[in-house]
Amino acid sequence: NLKVVMDFKAKSELYDFFIPMQAELARLKQEIISLDNELDDLIYSLYSINQAETEVINDYFKKYKNESSLF
Repeated sequence: NLKVVMDFKAKSELYDFFIPMQAELARLKQEIISLDNELDDLIYSLYSINQAETEVINDYFKKYKNESSLF
């Protein structure tokens, strides 16, 4: 384990940098999810995939998404 010792000022500067970054990363994550869903809908439309088929596909990916997803 690597342990870094910092004074209060250095910790405060890092905190001031990373807290806004967390909000930006959360916003970007939501944007990626939204675009991914929009892309899925376009593909389903392109291939004339009906609602029942869409549910099967979505259920499959929900089942296996956690094993290989970044989100």
